[in-house]
Amino acid sequence: MKAQMEYGEEVKAISEDVEATIIRAADHVKEGLAIIDAEIQQAKTELTNNDLLLVSDNESILGMWMKLEAVCQRRTDTIDHFATHLDGIEQTRIDRVRVELQRLTWALMETAHALPHEVERIIEAEAYEVNMVVISNRRVYADLVARMGTANVDEFLTARLSWEKGQMNWRHLRHDDAIVRFQATINSPHFTDPEDRLQVLQQIRVFQEKIHSEQRLAVLKELNDAGASLSSDYTKKILENLSATQQYEEEKNHSFFSELRGLQQSKGDSAVALRETLRLELHGFGAMAKEGAIEAARQRLVELLSDETMEDFFRAAGGLKTELDTLVKQLCVEDLIYKTNLEPMVSSLEILLSALPLKSVMEKQGKEAEQKAVETTLEKLRKAAKNEIMAILPSLQTQILMLMNIDDMSANFKAELSDIMAQLDQIILEYGSLPSISADAPSEKTFSRTPSIAVLANSKSMKASAAMIGESSSSNNKPSESNGNIVDLQAIRKVQRRLGMLVYASELSAPWQQHLQFIADQLALQTKANGIVDEVISRECDFLIETRQQEGRLLVEEMGKRMEQQSALLHDHVEKLVKFYLRVVLCMEESTDKVQYVNLSVMDLLDTLKEIDEGTLADLESTFTQSCVRLRHSPSNNVLREEFQLSSDLLMLIEREYRTYDKRLHLAADNNVVAIDKQPH
Repeated sequence: MKAQMEYGEEVKAISEDVEATIIRAADHVKEGLAIIDAEIQQAKTELTNNDLLLVSDNESILGMWMKLEAVCQRRTDTIDHFATHLDGIEQTRIDRVRVELQRLTWALMETAHALPHEVERIIEAEAYEVNMVVISNRRVYADLVARMGTANVDEFLTARLSWEKGQMNWRHLRHDDAIVRFQATINSPHFTDPEDRLQVLQQIRVFQEKIHSEQRLAVLKELNDAGASLSSDYTKKILENLSATQQYEEEKNHSFFSELRGLQQSKGDSAVALRETLRLELHGFGAMAKEGAIEAARQRLVELLSDETMEDFFRAAGGLKTELDTLVKQLCVEDLIYKTNLEPMVSSLEILLSALPLKSVMEKQGKEAEQKAVETTLEKLRKAAKNEIMAILPSLQTQILMLMNIDDMSANFKAELSDIMAQLDQIILEYGSLPSISADAPSEKTFSRTPSIAVLANSKSMKASAAMIGESSSSNNKPSESNGNIVDLQAIRKVQRRLGMLVYASELSAPWQQHLQFIADQLALQTKANGIVDEVISRECDFLIETRQQEGRLLVEEMGKRMEQQSALLHDHVEKLVKFYLRVVLCMEESTDKVQYVNLSVMDLLDTLKEIDEGTLADLESTFTQSCVRLRHSPSNNVLREEFQLSSDLLMLIEREYRTYDKRLHLAADNNVVAIDKQPH
């Protein structure tokens, strides 16, 4: 009885210890989950911080998810550790109770408290009770862990949705921010009033001020300083210098105008380059539409092409390897964001995809042998000598016709075959009658069928096939001689490569075909994304760029007009002033000449008058002298009186002559003044 009481007390103590341990474990897991949940909440808060998202790049956003995922994994690990700990606690209870049951069993057996089978029933009852407790606890633990796991999954899902929402918010924020930054840049002085244009305008201003001050104003100063000494020759020389200055200024203005136009064109190119950078950036954000996984598709295709076991297959597959290598080169995001680059690639890929079902369709129709026959013919054509090639073409022609008549193949496949058939028909029509094949070629009946087959050819797929392989041009082909005749081997090899690509494409393994379809799906996504982004670019950018371009063009044109008008205005005003000076100088020079002529005429008149008067007066004075001599020697008073009267009359006559001479001189002088006054000024 005592052993049973001790056992009960030990079991009770074990339960109390387990309970305390469970409480501690629960408190610990609560604290751990609380810390982790705080970190998750902090991460969620960061994902809603627009300022933080704006300065983050794609790697930072992915890093946020990796950080958040790591925190969620810590939460999962914490719950798993708690579940393991609970299991360990319960296992500890079991071990300790087992030890106590063993001790109770030994005690009851040693004291012979009851028969062995009764002791066994006692121990079984105690063990049953313990087992029920353990089972109940484990059920509770499992339910608790399941609830915590469910909550953990919900928390993880919430975190993932929050991150995806934050990522989408980041995409839209960066998308809008990129557009705003572009518009701010286009509206900034860098484009509205660029520094390089200001420098050119400053150069224009300095040049205009220099040529005006050093040329035109200097001319006016020279005119002013010359004063009365200014001559017409010197004035004409000034006019010639002004004309040369005007011509030099016009040439310089033309140079400035060309420079302004060059700067305007450069700014237009910069704006377009900025727009294309924005286009690529918007595609990188993918805010408006899902972008194609172009880079992932390219890397996977590179991996498939690096398989060395495919070398023999590609060697026989015509242009398939070349087409796939071209596809790798074209899978570039920077190029495929443009419709002009994407559409030819999509068209080429559609032709390649159209050939993938060929093998399964022919197997379904029981035509595996026909496909193998086509492959065999292509292999013969690939390895044939020059003089054997033309003999193979008619059978290849018949096989192409058979492929064209397969009902379950797509229209793209048949259109491509029609184009190949048209090229093959042309080759056979041009070179089918060569002597080198006359012995081995099929009957004339086969060749007579050629034109009718050629009629089936449809050229509507010519553009698509040209993008994939390239059009055959007889002018660019390198012909080869065969028994004195020329065979266009290059055109034949093109037909072989194109047909081989279509036939062998269906031989590609499932991973190849799946990846080609994956590429087509990604290109479809990219096509849709391109349309949406192009619409955004057109709406948000093109009008602004055109506005800046139009403003720049108007400014440059206005500057050209203003420079021309200002130059012409200043030149005209200065030229008019100089011409006025010239007219004045010419007038003064002409007036001086005329005055000099009048003065010389008057002087000649005065000299003439003087000569006439001197002659007259000399005669009178000689007569008067003789009269005075006779007066002094008058013999009588009567003679004296007569001579005196004669002398007096002579004096009066001389006086009149002097007065007449004086009047003539004054009259001539007065007429000179009047004549000078009458000269035009």
